[in-house]
Amino acid sequence: MSTCLSRNDLEKIADRYIREYYERMEISESSLLPVLPEFFAEDILNLTVVFLPLSDDGSILGVSSFEDFEFAIVDDSGYTETRDLSEWEIAIDKGLLSPEQSGRCNFTIMHEAAHHILRRLFPQDYQVKQIFYRDQRSPQDWIEWQADTLAACLLMPPKLMEQCVKEFEVYQLKTNRDYEKFCRLASYLDVSKQALLIRLQHLNLLSKENMRQEFTF
Repeated sequence: MSTCLSRNDLEKIADRYIREYYERMEISESSLLPVLPEFFAEDILNLTVVFLPLSDDGSILGVSSFEDFEFAIVDDSGYTETRDLSEWEIAIDKGLLSPEQSGRCNFTIMHEAAHHILRRLFPQDYQVKQIFYRDQRSPQDWIEWQADTLAACLLMPPKLMEQCVKEFEVYQLKTNRDYEKFCRLASYLDVSKQALLIRLQHLNLLSKENMRQEFTF
């Protein structure tokens, strides 16, 4: 991908799409309502979200294809079959449907949506035909970094995060009480604690100086 988008560039792209999302939802930008990634993907991007057994070990979290694509899936009984994935579908591993994985599921949906946004905006740069979002991947993978960053910007917009920090009083992470507030905010937004922590730090809403390292994220 030759277009080098900075974090600030991706924030601006996200802002444009989130404005459209709020208009479609008929809610104010000052609302505290969490962003719903499946609604965003389907109603803003006209994509269909499908849940499939993408791998037998959970290593593949999501798949996007920019042309009709046939790939193998393994069902619960271990039977392998082929499945067609259209360019208007994003596939999410059905293992993420468990309640304890809801935050990760939401981020994965938005990650795949981000790929489609970037593909539409920069078609000359997205020469790949399919992208597999894996549990373990190279930190140097530029395409995945941009999708991860855009996903976080879409799922946790700056204005929403500023208001949520005030509402939930998440100003530091030094005491157990602070951590409880932080966990409640993650649960409210339906995001993982790790994704929330990274986003708060990138928005300068939580500094490392105001954190104790022993908390689990």
